[in-house]
Amino acid sequence: MMKISASILLQAASGIALSTAMPAWAQNQPASAGQVLGDSEDIVVTARRKEERLIDVPVAVTAKSGEALRAEGVQTLLDLGRVAPSLTVSQSPRGSNTPSFTMRGQRVIDTSLVLDPVVVNYFNEVPFMRPQGLNAALFDIQSVQVLRGPQGTLFGRNTTGGAVLVTTVQPSDAMEGNFETTVGNLRLLDVKGAFNIPLAEGAALRIAGTIRTRDGFMRDRQTKFDANSQNYKAVRATLKLEPTMDVTSTFYANYFQSEDHGTANVIYAVNPAIASLGPVLPTLSAEVAANRADPWSFSNNDAPLETARTYDFSNTSTIDLSDSLTLKNVAGYRKINSFSKWDIDGSSLFLLRFKGESHIRQFSEELQLQGNSRAFDWIFGLFYFNEKGSDIATSNLPSAPAVDRPSGVYAKNISYSAFASGTYRFGETGLSLNLGLRYTHDKKVSNGLQMTGSSCTFRLLDGTVIAPPCLFHQEVSFNEPSWLASLNYKLNDELMIYASHRHGYRAGGLQSRATTEASAIPYDPEKVDDVELGLKLDTDLGGGTKLRLNLAAYQAWYKDIQRQVSFISPTSGTLVSSIFNAARSRIRGVEAEAMLQPLAGLSISGSFSYTDPKYRSFINNGVDVAAITPFGYIPKYTANAQISYAFPADDKGGEIVGTAGYRYQSRYYSADVVVPVGGYIDGWDLVNLRLDYNNIGGSGIGLSAYVTNLFNKAYFAYATNLTASSGYATGLRGDPRMYGLSARFEF
Repeated sequence: MMKISASILLQAASGIALSTAMPAWAQNQPASAGQVLGDSEDIVVTARRKEERLIDVPVAVTAKSGEALRAEGVQTLLDLGRVAPSLTVSQSPRGSNTPSFTMRGQRVIDTSLVLDPVVVNYFNEVPFMRPQGLNAALFDIQSVQVLRGPQGTLFGRNTTGGAVLVTTVQPSDAMEGNFETTVGNLRLLDVKGAFNIPLAEGAALRIAGTIRTRDGFMRDRQTKFDANSQNYKAVRATLKLEPTMDVTSTFYANYFQSEDHGTANVIYAVNPAIASLGPVLPTLSAEVAANRADPWSFSNNDAPLETARTYDFSNTSTIDLSDSLTLKNVAGYRKINSFSKWDIDGSSLFLLRFKGESHIRQFSEELQLQGNSRAFDWIFGLFYFNEKGSDIATSNLPSAPAVDRPSGVYAKNISYSAFASGTYRFGETGLSLNLGLRYTHDKKVSNGLQMTGSSCTFRLLDGTVIAPPCLFHQEVSFNEPSWLASLNYKLNDELMIYASHRHGYRAGGLQSRATTEASAIPYDPEKVDDVELGLKLDTDLGGGTKLRLNLAAYQAWYKDIQRQVSFISPTSGTLVSSIFNAARSRIRGVEAEAMLQPLAGLSISGSFSYTDPKYRSFINNGVDVAAITPFGYIPKYTANAQISYAFPADDKGGEIVGTAGYRYQSRYYSADVVVPVGGYIDGWDLVNLRLDYNNIGGSGIGLSAYVTNLFNKAYFAYATNLTASSGYATGLRGDPRMYGLSARFEF
């Protein structure tokens, strides 16, 4: 393994012509989230768009450095649920490279271009609105921060659930790098590395990349086709320029490409009351039994497939106008091309299958002015976002003949806003007040497409079918404020309590699958008002024992919730099925994170979340069904625990670290409406182990062994229940037991 690593490393290094070592830069690199800073062990976060100690920030936030994520076995965004309470991340129907996020009872499953997410991912401060291609992003990472609760006052895209902030490692003035190779079961080969190259005084380049291949862990019983495989590569170049002491400009370029066997959709329940299933019910029931007997097998009539390519370019520039005034600009561009196909019914029968194809481009621009004084810190900014493209899903039914039925949108989303936030400190009392406000204008434009074969099928109000090119045009605009108010009290440098109130929203939009003008009804923004109480403690208990504790309790009032329901169309007076502002709810919860270091080398950490969402009203087909409808896709409990012990292995800096981790998630309901069969998906718990030997003999070489899902627990990471309509329910399996060995070289 080390021969392979050294060979690839030398080949890469030989292609780079370098000058002599460069002088030190004017400014030191900022500490990353989760990084240990000297004896104080302060965690630095940017949840309020500036660097602050975690204990000083009145926000529920989990912060992890890249090294901490690696030590805990977090390889992709799908793994983030291991380390952050109230957050679940699962693969979506479009595959593992298109993750779906749920946070604090907020979720949206559809990845359509006209639906905004409840959790937005920010890479180097640029919002990535669409999840395609995100799951390979966690290589050469400086920090990841998970912000829980409504966001929007300080971040450009308003969300009701939260935000994930990913910061990559920045170029430095040192010639250094790292290289890591991992091999494992299912013929896993994972290669990643990074090289930092000083170019001149005040200029440096960092290049990082990863390649990963792995066979699928799901096997088709008939064709032996392996689904849930991995086959992707990504590269990132970062150029940092500091022409003067007061000016910094950093350029980022990223490329990601994936082509794998897609995700197996597994049928797990059928409803015998659906008359149309009568002739095939014995076959479907037999396949349900076979899938239970061997959870790592499936049988689909059409093999799944997933491909994705993304291109990202961004720049962050800052100018220190004075000791207390900074001008900052963040601009970004992203392009997505993705394709996936999957068998909706999850069986060997041809009942319903889909293909999804997206071509999307986005541009964002944000200008900030930040100021600070002894008593008052503030930020003012302007934000612009433009996104356009196509998102087409093609269904295929067993008709005679079976023809494609394209359905989707060519859309454009525009948003611009102004925001301001400030924190005033009341002398030396430890009391401070944080106020923030953003006002946003959102505009949605779509041209909806509905076809069968080459024929238009979208029906207008007068009953006629729309003429070629089969596009139905719509536009809608919304204006909405978001705000926050937080009263914070620092009893001392080790303890802070706070009380906050936020108003957030998720933009409204246009229907992506409407088949008639009567069902093509725009829907309004959904809105959340919450109250949160929090405590943050970071203290030395004496005798070398250290404790870090973060607690948060919240209640949110959630209204105009966007749900797919049946309702009477206001344009035609007929019953239609579309996304509609159908519900309002109350969501309350508790979150806890703790880390205890009782003695040198020993660390015990964990997190817990309790989420209790309840509908107050839910109008479906003209009836309020709130009393009988569970809140779909939200586990009530999640928990993580980890224990690690590190000790010196030699007198030259070598260290051995053993880590054991545990993850629990309670059951959840697999639909937005009441279903007759298979509604609840069982909860699950997983055990992970890892052993690291770092910096062997001071050589910079490290070896690791790991196993995830130690007991090979079979569980559904995601499920779709259509037993009330189509008669079947399907799910996507989480990873089985995975194990492997890694070799890492740092220089």
